[in-house]
Amino acid sequence: MYSFTTLICTAKMHIIMATADAMSAIRVRKYDIERLKEFKMNDESAWETLARILNEYQHSLLQKKE
Repeated sequence: MYSFTTLICTAKMHIIMATADAMSAIRVRKYDIERLKEFKMNDESAWETLARILNEYQHSLLQKKE
């Protein structure tokens, strides 16, 4: 019984760690958070706003190459 419980806990931990690998924490200055709020659309979180801005920037770089 002990080994079965250990197996379940290990499997759960791998699932949790696998989903955690996709995200990372970064430190952002309060000043920059306030700047991000200026670009926020609807109910976006700060990381969603930052991702959208980075995507738009990357897209503009691709257009300049063409």
